[in-house]
Amino acid sequence: MIGEPIPYSLSTDNLLLVLYLANILGVAYVFIVNGANIADRTKSLFYYSNQSNPYNTRAGISRFCSFILIFQIIFFLSIIAFNYLLLNREETINRISHIYFLSFAALFTLFLFVKRIMYDIVNNILFTAKLAKEWRDSYFFTIKLTGFLLFPLVTAIIFKANLSEGVYWTYLVFVAIIYLYMLTVRALNIIFVEKLRWFDIFLYLCAIELLPIGILCKTIAQTISFLTIKL
Repeated sequence: MIGEPIPYSLSTDNLLLVLYLANILGVAYVFIVNGANIADRTKSLFYYSNQSNPYNTRAGISRFCSFILIFQIIFFLSIIAFNYLLLNREETINRISHIYFLSFAALFTLFLFVKRIMYDIVNNILFTAKLAKEWRDSYFFTIKLTGFLLFPLVTAIIFKANLSEGVYWTYLVFVAIIYLYMLTVRALNIIFVEKLRWFDIFLYLCAIELLPIGILCKTIAQTISFLTIKL
C-alpha cells in the first residue's frame, strides 16, 4: 500500500539547511574581520557629500568577505523565489526542488553580472570615471546590505511552515522601499549632487534599476513555467 507523499518543506531540505548554516558562519566571519568597515560604509550612505576620499577607500572590505556577502544575497533571493514557487503549490517540487533552486541561483548570478556591465557602460558615458566607480562600488554595497534586510524573511520561510502570503509580500515591499531609498540617497550624494534633480533621479533609477528588476521578475516567472513543463 502506497501512502500519500510527504509535502515538501524547506526546513527538511538538508542541502538548503547546510547552505543556510554556512551562510551564517560566513557572515559571522565577515563581521569579525570587516565589521567596523561595514558600519562606516553604512553610515556613509547617508552623510556622504563632496568628500575628497571615496568611502570605499576609507573603509575597505576584503575580496573574500565581499564574495561571502554576494553569495548571501544570491542565496537569499533564490530562497525567496523558491518560496514564490511554493506559494503557487507546484506539484513537481517534491521531485525536482534542487533544479528549481539552482536555476534561480544561476539566474540571479547572471543578473548581477549583467548589471555590473550595464552600470559600467552607462555611468562611464554619463559621468566621470571617478563618479562612475564611486557609484558602482556604492551600488553593489547597497545590494550586500539588502541581504541583511532579507535575513528575517528567509529565516521565516525556512523554519515556519506555510508562511502567510500576506507577510511574504508585505516584507518584500518593505525591503524594496528601503532599498530604493538607499539608492536615491546615494544618487543625490554622488551623481546628482550639483542640483536637486528628483525627476532626473527618477528617470535614471527607472531605466537602470526598476526596468531590469521588472525584466528579472518576468524571467523568473517564465523560468518556472519552462521547468514545470519540461521536468
